[in-house]
Amino acid sequence: NQPGAGNIHRPEDVPNFTLMLKAVREELDSLAETEGKGNHYLLAIATGADEAYVKNTELGELHKYIDFLNI
Repeated sequence: NQPGAGNIHRPEDVPNFTLMLKAVREELDSLAETEGKGNHYLLAIATGADEAYVKNTELGELHKYIDFLNI
């Protein structure tokens, strides 16, 4: 998701990362609903703590889809 040695980074990676998390959240919520047990599946991500991560991530959108952000 962010530039670095050996990591290919494209501008569209920023919104695509958010869209991927949204899709995973939707699938987890759908599974929980199908099971009908009142479960909520947790979605957590591990992140970098540097300026590059903040610059190359839609942090203002991610919180809608994840339960935990581990730095």
